[in-house]
Amino acid sequence: MSTVAVRTIAIVFLILSMLLAATSTAWAVHDDVWDEYPDHDTIVWDLDDDGVMYKVPHGSLSGSVVISSGNTYVWKADEAASGSISFPSALWYGYLDGTGSARVWIGSVDASDTFTPSSAGEYDDVYLNTFPIFAIDKASSFTVPNGEWLALKVEAIGAASLTINTTGESGVVYPKDNPAYPVPEITAGILLGLGVLGLGGYLFVRRRKLTART
Repeated sequence: MSTVAVRTIAIVFLILSMLLAATSTAWAVHDDVWDEYPDHDTIVWDLDDDGVMYKVPHGSLSGSVVISSGNTYVWKADEAASGSISFPSALWYGYLDGTGSARVWIGSVDASDTFTPSSAGEYDDVYLNTFPIFAIDKASSFTVPNGEWLALKVEAIGAASLTINTTGESGVVYPKDNPAYPVPEITAGILLGLGVLGLGGYLFVRRRKLTART
């Protein structure tokens, strides 16, 4: 085989490899956490057929959820907030594996299953048969009260029912700049105050020990 033929085969192989890698990246939905949005951390909740969003990593998932046209379904986080947690305006996105058309909101849900969307009620429409990635761009700020759950609401907006597969490919991504959930982060002011108190206690005990020696 001539050198030219070898080079041609190598170039074709390289191009095919690049195309395959690009396709795989464009549709990565799990371990790579939807690389179309690389400015987010890899914190994901997978949707399960029991109405719960399980934070990755977790146990195995199975089944699917069927939502009749015009009806809604709400998934809530696997843990309730351990304090009032405020989320700033951010891009929330995710992937719905299945068939049909959906409208998606991010927000919170209480113990009576009442859903409250982000303060301006932003949503995104998703067409699962063609491009199943949703992106609620710049969702306004909202708060998950203590004892309530971060939640995703999905409505079937097509003429037919909506089927969402819950085998580990459907989920929502947590924006990297959002506060910790379900336990609120300790603010810098509180940490500084605790540090000052600790230092003051140490100096007080040390002074007492020195006084006792004299």
